Amino acid sequence: MASDEVLTPLATYRIQLGSGMSFDRLAGLLPYFSRLGISHLYLSPCLTAAAGSPHGYDVADPSEVNPDLGGREGFVRLCRAAAAGGIGLVVDVVPNHMTTAGRRNRWWWDVLARGPRSRYAGFFDIRWDSPEPSLRGKVLLPVLGDELTRCLELKEIRLYREGDEITVRYFEHEFPVSAESLRELQLVAGGPPEADAPADGVRRPDREAQRPSLAAAIRAINADPVRLAAFLDLQYYRLAFWRRANREINYRRFFDIPQLAGVRVEREEVFAATHQAVLDWVASGEVDGLRIDHPD
Repeated sequence: MASDEVLTPLATYRIQLGSGMSFDRLAGLLPYFSRLGISHLYLSPCLTAAAGSPHGYDVADPSEVNPDLGGREGFVRLCRAAAAGGIGLVVDVVPNHMTTAGRRNRWWWDVLARGPRSRYAGFFDIRWDSPEPSLRGKVLLPVLGDELTRCLELKEIRLYREGDEITVRYFEHEFPVSAESLRELQLVAGGPPEADAPADGVRRPDREAQRPSLAAAIRAINADPVRLAAFLDLQYYRLAFWRRANREINYRRFFDIPQLAGVRVEREEVFAATHQAVLDWVASGEVDGLRIDHPD
């Protein structure tokens, strides 16, 4: 795609990609940079980030190009245009941490749904054997604006059902529910426990007839802080007041930012999963170099 000849960096220009600078818009500006004498454009992270991310350093999926910037197709168009114009590309990559915000990070979402049994449990630096009994086998999520009991009393935490999926929500935060809690919910609804209840919160289509009683069970739990607290106890995470993060958090994070969870790139399997896309870019000649953000 790019020329086989490696361009010698002579003058670089850093580009912050985002809502105002997509791959296609940048491709249209290449003649301007060429006239300036720019040999290489240094791009901010291009991998899928948290929805609406203004900077791209909160990576959600290291295997895909950010759809908010134009996706893989837009990235390819930029690479081809840059190669045709004799401009090299250097890309910023962030392998050491990932965002915990939202469901775009399917690895973290799966960990919250399945706990230590998740295939991605070893991807993150989580202490599953915490000395704190209430955290054993769980991940602390310091996202609440007050203590859990107070948030429950104010009914700020609630169960939601959308289609065949049930989640826990706290304002803009959304979390999956465990298979164990789904079986408990089925019991509250007056039906038999489901041996095949999925761990991602998605209901089976053949349960349509039970939906009215399920809706009633959700309303009953949402109306009772004690019952909702018991439901939350069945999850593989523990919601907590954000001020508890520095004292109780049980996973490595980026500095003191709980929304950026440390990734165990020292493990061969994790390194392969987090680096395959960018290494493919280098191998194919689409990019000329990488800038590694915060290695440790």
